[in-house]
Amino acid sequence: MASLSSQVPQGTVTEFLNRIGRFGGTEEHIRKLNGDDTLMAEWVADLRNRLAEPSSRTVIQFEVGGRQYEAVSFLNQGESSVNGDTMIARTDGENGGGVGQEDGDFLWEHRSELPEELKRFYLVCTKWRDPGFHRRVLCFGWGDGGWCGSWGGLGGQWRGWDLVLRRRM
Repeated sequence: MASLSSQVPQGTVTEFLNRIGRFGGTEEHIRKLNGDDTLMAEWVADLRNRLAEPSSRTVIQFEVGGRQYEAVSFLNQGESSVNGDTMIARTDGENGGGVGQEDGDFLWEHRSELPEELKRFYLVCTKWRDPGFHRRVLCFGWGDGGWCGSWGGLGGQWRGWDLVLRRRM
């Protein structure tokens, strides 16, 4: 089973999700769009969860390994996306801003403790930068039955299913 990002070419996720919504989002229709019968029920559920974007004021507070964190949205009312610099500017003012590598490593080590409600989002560590390209930040996403990590470019568009991770002070 592959994750959403590996099944859909970059830049077409919104278009793909819109097509699924037009077809009703049933597993049969998604298989027809994909051209084969390899999709699993978990992948279909993941797509359905991502169809419903959170409100522009989403804040999910949680505790992992005795540490307090929050996952926060950054879009203003009516916005569908912003670039990475805007995302960081809007979330950097509280609780020391987004998490870096130390907290990211800690969360990764304790990923089994992450709340179920976070599985429908991509979680962004805005201060953990790719050492080979500082304009990319680490993101966690749920796929293939577990959490996985990938780099997201700050020059791209960030949407409602992306939440910035911050440590609560």
